[in-house]
Amino acid sequence: DISNDGNSMLSAPVINKQPAQTTDGSSEIDILAILGTLRRGKWTILFFVLLLMFGGGYYVYRMATPLYTATATIALQSRSQQVVDLNTAVSNLGGDFYTINTEIEVLRARNLVRRVVEELNLVDNPSFNFTLREPPKYTLGNLIKGAKELVGLGDDGPPPPPPTREDIEEGIVGMVQGSLKVANVEFSRAYLVSITTADPKASAAIVNKLIEIYISDQIAVKYDATEKANSWLIERVSELRAKLEAA
Repeated sequence: DISNDGNSMLSAPVINKQPAQTTDGSSEIDILAILGTLRRGKWTILFFVLLLMFGGGYYVYRMATPLYTATATIALQSRSQQVVDLNTAVSNLGGDFYTINTEIEVLRARNLVRRVVEELNLVDNPSFNFTLREPPKYTLGNLIKGAKELVGLGDDGPPPPPPTREDIEEGIVGMVQGSLKVANVEFSRAYLVSITTADPKASAAIVNKLIEIYISDQIAVKYDATEKANSWLIERVSELRAKLEAA
């Protein structure tokens, strides 16, 4: 600085010293604080654990529906033995990939499953027909309906009409077909047929009836092919005999 009297004077700069601070963006987890919090709330945690255990046990032993699986094995024999020496009379059942998958789809065919449902009369079985079961007291729909009545929203109109027997049967056919499993035993012509339902007797009956109908259909197909071959042979012999007599 230069004063008014003409003498030059230099002043030292003023420096404000402050203690150095370290700014670190990372935060450390206090393990002891977390343990202390858990220790203070141990009774609350124990209460909720016991509540969950009780609820799970009640659901398993009271509300959950037990399921039963029935499994049967069917072995398909090759149709290499022909009644007559005609390639078009009786088809051969080989062990190739396409034949195996075809037989699996045949065993799971909807028409085959529908015949099982009809012959076992599953429409009259409460395990498959929900309309024959006793309605539960507490359902989500009942709770929603009760809540609407409390707040004055009213009902949702008249209930829908009950399903017909045909509708129920179609639903059971779809349910059985969806639960049915057919698998080929590797490197063999054996097939595992299994189904899982809530009725142990029905599970076994469905598998046995399915295999019974399948075998009956295969015998009928082979018998029909044999009849056609015999008819063809009789006609052919008659033609040859007529030609010989004419000669």
